[in-house]
Amino acid sequence: MKTRFSSPDNREHLENECAGYVARLRETFGLEPDDAETPLLRGLLRSAVELEPEDLQSLEPAALVERAKLEDEDRETILELAALPSCARRDMAQGRCKQLRELAERERRQSKLEQAVADGDHDRARAILSSTARPDTPKASRIGAWSPFPLETLPPVLSRFVEEHARSKGVDPSMIALPLLGAVAGAIGNSLAVRAREDWREPVALWIATIARSGSKKSPSTKAALRQLRDIQSRYFKVAKDANAGRQEAEEPVKARRVFVDDCTPEKLLALLEENPRGLIYATDELAQLLGSLGRYRSGRGASAGETAQLCRIYDADSIDYDRKTDGHRHIPRALASIVGTIPPATWRQLATLDLQTSGLVPRFCCAMPPTKPGEWTEDDLDWRVEQAVHALLERLLAMPCEPNAETGVPEARELRLDADALGRFRRVYNRLQGQTHAREGLAASASGKAAGLVLRVAAILHACGDEPDADEIDGETMRRAVELADWLHAERLRVFAMLETDSETAGRAELVSSIDWSRYPKGVTGRELWKDRKTSFADADDAERRLRECVADGLLEEHFGTRGDPAKGGRETLYFTRRENLQTETPSIDDE
Repeated sequence: MKTRFSSPDNREHLENECAGYVARLRETFGLEPDDAETPLLRGLLRSAVELEPEDLQSLEPAALVERAKLEDEDRETILELAALPSCARRDMAQGRCKQLRELAERERRQSKLEQAVADGDHDRARAILSSTARPDTPKASRIGAWSPFPLETLPPVLSRFVEEHARSKGVDPSMIALPLLGAVAGAIGNSLAVRAREDWREPVALWIATIARSGSKKSPSTKAALRQLRDIQSRYFKVAKDANAGRQEAEEPVKARRVFVDDCTPEKLLALLEENPRGLIYATDELAQLLGSLGRYRSGRGASAGETAQLCRIYDADSIDYDRKTDGHRHIPRALASIVGTIPPATWRQLATLDLQTSGLVPRFCCAMPPTKPGEWTEDDLDWRVEQAVHALLERLLAMPCEPNAETGVPEARELRLDADALGRFRRVYNRLQGQTHAREGLAASASGKAAGLVLRVAAILHACGDEPDADEIDGETMRRAVELADWLHAERLRVFAMLETDSETAGRAELVSSIDWSRYPKGVTGRELWKDRKTSFADADDAERRLRECVADGLLEEHFGTRGDPAKGGRETLYFTRRENLQTETPSIDDE
């Protein structure tokens, strides 16, 4: 050392190296600045000055122990840490000292506990146990893991459409399936309803919210699912335009039949529903347009109770009475609209305020936050016959009769009943959901209270798209698939609501875990792999690994060491992160048969 660092520059370099080394020692072994004179640090420093400069970067505890004059307790701690894999020792230099030190402390406390029990000192044993009690499970660990969309529950005409577009766009099937279900529900509108019993009539409407970050192809996916309905809407407009081309000025203009509404205020939506008693689809690339419009004219005071109550009534096909300054009192006997939209996670958290949660507006949405993955170029074209089949299905649904009653003005819907098998299945589901609702609170309780109605709505959609759409009863097999699909929709929205109820930082980590396509990482993902996939999201591989460790601390992920590459060819130990195997959604399955 003295011969290599004889010059002042070399000595200054050594001092700088040692200063950085001291900082790493303090961080690694959990030492405060005031602990600089402890035997542990003094011994480590004594060994440090005898090491070569390159050894100062390696931070090998075993080498330090051999050279340092330490107390027995300190020596034991370092030896236990040194027994960890090499990648764990690397983590010590990156700041995971607290977790690593706990490994040694746990063994030491266990031996102390055994000694206290052997000595019959129960007070000392209880004190040791209380000092090692595990903290409460982080709230984030109760956020369920992503479950694949149950594609097999859809009718073949829809499942083929979803598969084709998901493969073509490189997205999760749910990003196509959910808006497609919303489109089908909107096409049915007030033409169908389910009569579960004499005092329970469930309409057919779905509110869909696909929550995904920018660049995840959520907008192209939604547009693909709605394109056929938009084409039909364009044809309606052309028919009306051609009919009005030769009309006389005194003649009443022909109004185009409306299927879609894009960007409008809740008040304008009511006016359009009055003109279209069959119902409408509010479809938008940005759901923030609707949520942000609530209270737009109330000087920034947020959504009024009247606005949110009216929207909730639109979900339930209730009658709505409202007054306008221009033409006075207006009445809509059965207002119904499906909503299909997308929204980024941060915007969702900002706009899904406590007022909208408690009003019942947010719990009515079927929310999904699917994982994203980088797309890959494909030469495969979409099968035009699949597109044509969905187009024909939507045309048939839109042609189902739904004329207002001549006396009451109420749209007359065909009511579907449940056959004996379907009723038995639904009865079991209903009783189970009531128990879940009673055991919950907040958003989860509100959403669970609406899950039974969701089952009936999904059953009506599957029935209308099935082989016998003209039958007046929903059969048991259709109900079975409806229960499975509604189970997925309900579980996923509870997962999203759990994120909404956590703090923003915790929710951000949960969103990160949800957005990873875990099928690409059977052994688990590394920080470097995540950074390579999303270089715009992380400064470097270490930054990505730090974020993954934060997810471990929240209970969202587990970490383990594994060999990267072929061990026979010098494969190195690597830290992998995997989803917790025991994670489940906060509620059990709707139907656990």
